[in-house]
Amino acid sequence: MTLLLWLSAASTTASAADWAGCQAPAQPPTTFETQAKWISGFKVAVEILATDSLEGLEPALERLEESGVTATIVVPSSLLKGNEELLYGAQARGHALAMRAPASEILSTPPPAMPAPYLDAIKAQQKRFKKSLGERPTIWSSDGLLTLAGELGVEQSRLTHVIVDSQDGVAHRVPRPDGTRGVALVMPASPIGCKGVVDPDFWHLDHATRILMKAPELRLPALRLRMELAELDQQGLETLGTWIDEVMLPADVAFVTVDNITAEIPRSQAPSGPPPGRPISPEQLQAAAKALAAQPSLPRSVGAFSLTEIFLAFCHHASALYTELEAPPQIFIGPLKAPQESTRSSRKTPVTAAQVLAAGHDLAPKLRGYIPSLADVGDQLLTARELLWSLAWVIDTNPEGATEVPFPETIKDPDPSAVGLGWGVSTGREN
Repeated sequence: MTLLLWLSAASTTASAADWAGCQAPAQPPTTFETQAKWISGFKVAVEILATDSLEGLEPALERLEESGVTATIVVPSSLLKGNEELLYGAQARGHALAMRAPASEILSTPPPAMPAPYLDAIKAQQKRFKKSLGERPTIWSSDGLLTLAGELGVEQSRLTHVIVDSQDGVAHRVPRPDGTRGVALVMPASPIGCKGVVDPDFWHLDHATRILMKAPELRLPALRLRMELAELDQQGLETLGTWIDEVMLPADVAFVTVDNITAEIPRSQAPSGPPPGRPISPEQLQAAAKALAAQPSLPRSVGAFSLTEIFLAFCHHASALYTELEAPPQIFIGPLKAPQESTRSSRKTPVTAAQVLAAGHDLAPKLRGYIPSLADVGDQLLTARELLWSLAWVIDTNPEGATEVPFPETIKDPDPSAVGLGWGVSTGREN
């Protein structure tokens, strides 16, 4: 049994086939080939669909949390019993729950012509969740589009969001009996892949990036990224995490749960204000690396850039070198503050160039607020000044990965007794 019809105001529809195709090529990519432009604040919702089991949910959530991302967990009522503690914990950490109640299972065929059967069926599912978890979900995940009667039933159920599997139609508010728009927002699946379900691989996530750049044309209020829990193995989580850290977060995307999506459609993917930071060219970056690598006592600035700005630029450049992606023509340096204390060096074993690049790659998406006074490099901790100097040396000399970094005997901050150690700040704009 399948609920087939959705009756609403006429609108153009789009399918995945219109946007880079839905089938992965015979030889899919093994790296990310699409870089997102700066699209500050555009919303992306990660949905994890559980069908037969919640096994693997905890490590999936932990990996997302490492990148500061909260997910919407789509759960059928059959999986509630015995998993209450797991789901309670997920909600306490900011993740949202959506009840998976396929319309084809809870409603008869042909679809009812009145809202009451829809309302009763939805409420019955909500009661199951309330009995197990103490509250009724406000998000419904359905396998089918709704008739007008179904949408009226949704509005009366006090749901706020309905996420459907179909890629047809556009996001819209459900109607009220008086013809005005109601509260609940109905969102079709994003046109990624053939069915809106994303495999955590390079091709699907590259496709998601391309769709995100077309969001205004597709009339998407947000990008829904739905993945099946069973597909999120260690390799899948690693690929997904890399996409979030290296493609989405540098573009200043806002990861949200489904209940934080509004009906507003973005008008443009281009920033309307000034660039997202102060630009530094490859030539300026290389010159800074050469200047710093030549002296163990760090200066307050190199050229027109503070050490804090250079540290941030070095980390992003190191990330490009580490992942073997083409470096961007410019790096935009955002707001950041200097390290707050001059920590004594604890370095005891050699550090390789590859370990330095890996440390910069790991830090790049996480640099918010202050530069950490200590950072993990290989199996030991380096001070901020040691990491800055080693990044400069690696960028300047471009050695083989196994080459050991020839640290000078001592590396000194510009002014260890000053606030910020004399590193200066990064304001994210031209001085």
